[in-house]
Amino acid sequence: MIFNISNVNFNFITERKLDLHTKNSSGSTIKEITNYIRQGIPVIKWVALDLSPPKVKGGWIMEEAGENHQMYQNLHTMVLLSVGNTTVEVMDPRK
Repeated sequence: MIFNISNVNFNFITERKLDLHTKNSSGSTIKEITNYIRQGIPVIKWVALDLSPPKVKGGWIMEEAGENHQMYQNLHTMVLLSVGNTTVEVMDPRK
């Protein structure tokens, strides 16, 4: 089974009977993400800690799919709050 953050969100929402929805928007364009944010829809984004280059060490093989997945050591999530012409406002749970 491939870990998908959308599945975790869906389970959390369903178990608590919340009136919320989750969607995996991987592969979305900047324009699509900007449209979500401007509609007031929060977007969770994976980034490297302190926006540094991602660090890879080891990984695992998904035998069913025959795929090798690298393990990133410094990933972190932020919520994108607003988008300007040249800026993005985020909520960083580490700060």
